[in-house]
Amino acid sequence: MVGAGVTRNPLHCHRFWQQLKGQPVEFTWQSDDGISLVAVLRTGPTESLIQGLHQSVFRAEKRIGLVLFGKGNIGSRWLELFAREQSTLSARTGFELCWQAWWTAAAVC
Repeated sequence: MVGAGVTRNPLHCHRFWQQLKGQPVEFTWQSDDGISLVAVLRTGPTESLIQGLHQSVFRAEKRIGLVLFGKGNIGSRWLELFAREQSTLSARTGFELCWQAWWTAAAVC
């Protein structure tokens, strides 16, 4: 199996090795220019492994990060609503929704 460009992308490289985990790997090789990674397996067939590798390496990341800054109760209510609806929104959109908030309830002058 050859994954052009996987060594330059840490996520692709990690997924490549995760797919090979538990497989009878005879040897691996990385091209001199560092853009290809090759794994030779002892046994076949490899169709399902190659299909899984392709789906894993080239799937789109579906993550949205939200950051909320503020003070007072409007943001607090928004955070409560988001916490309650987060799993529904993720299921409906297919995106993983992550959030981080910095908040103060007191007025800062």
